This record gives sequence, structure tokens and C-alpha cells, in this order.
Amino acid sequence: MIFCRPSTVASALTRRRLDVALLALMLLTLPMLMVGCNASQTRSNVQMRSVADRSERIDARFDSGMYRQDDESSATMILLRGPAEQPTKAMVVRLHWVPRAGATPLESSATNATMHYIIFGEGEASPVAIYSAAGFVFPRDRLGRDTLRVRLLDAKAHLADAADGFDDRIGPSRLSGDMTVAHDPEATSGLLDQIHALIHERLGRPRLVLGE
Repeated sequence: MIFCRPSTVASALTRRRLDVALLALMLLTLPMLMVGCNASQTRSNVQMRSVADRSERIDARFDSGMYRQDDESSATMILLRGPAEQPTKAMVVRLHWVPRAGATPLESSATNATMHYIIFGEGEASPVAIYSAAGFVFPRDRLGRDTLRVRLLDAKAHLADAADGFDDRIGPSRLSGDMTVAHDPEATSGLLDQIHALIHERLGRPRLVLGE
């Protein structure tokens, strides 16, 4: 029979508990790490160009993007530039219905989506601004896929709300560009709540950017 000193047994049990706790922590955080990696791999470029003066424009290269499928033919997409806790820009896109290739005419008046382009600025003191738009969004992949590529075609935009001190240099404008978003329903819903909280903080009052 082999006898172990109490200190040796206690040390072995402690190490085992630590190993089990570490494994549990890894299993809990792995999904979040995978979501972060997927979202960080997406890149989107959207341009907002003034109707009155085409030299006035806002270019945005979004660092990350995600989406949730709301039903068979609709989805909510969110694009971010900067960290989720304090983004400099964000864009919320609500796709109301999916066009059918070869069956849906791409007319200038066609509308199947609403968008909110939000400018937070570089610091907490920067005035927030929200440009709202309606236009045509064409998904290049089937809803529900891990990665969704989307084309935004010439949506009509205008300044819908802004904090005091914001200078609207662009006026009525057009939004266009290409977007790539990762499928993550839970993270999309949480990020939407975060954006609403940031807007409320900057405006001093609640302001929704979904469902309009």
C-alpha cells in the first residue's frame, strides 16, 4: 500500500479542481470567441454622397458586422466601426423582404429595406447624428448562412436626428455600398440594445433605430 502525505493529496486535488474550472471557463467562452472572430473577419464599405454637392461625401469602412434572420424573408444587420463599447460609426439595416433574382425589377424607386447610419464621433463629447434612409438591398447569399454578402443600391438618406452642435455638411444624400455580415442572432440583439443605450446617452433621450 502506498501512503501519500496530506499536503501532497491536497495539492493534487487543488490542481484537479483548477483544471476542471479552467476547462469549464474555456467551454463557456469559446462561443463568444468564435463570434468575435467571425465578426472581425467581415468588412463593409458604404458611401454616403450629397445630392446637392457630389464632392461632399462620407466614406465608411466598417470593421465588423453581424445579422439575425427575423423570419423567412427578413433580417436585421448591424455594421460597426471601432469597438462595440464605443464605436465611431454604426449602421443598422432592416431588410423587409428578399428580392427574387430575375423576377424583381431594380427600379430607382424600389424599396425593400430601411437603414440608419449613426455617427458617434471620436469621443464621448462628440455630438451624435442619425441619418435615416430607405432603398433597395440585394442579398447575394441565402438568409441563414454563416456569412451574408449584401449590396446596397442608391438609398435615399436624410438627417433624421442629431445632438446640438452637429454640423450637417452633406444634407439629403444617397447611400450605396457592399456589406458582409456574420450570422449571430444573439450578439446582434445585444449589440442593438448597446447602440440604443449609446444614442440615449448622447442625445439625452431615447431614440430607436429599428422598426421605422
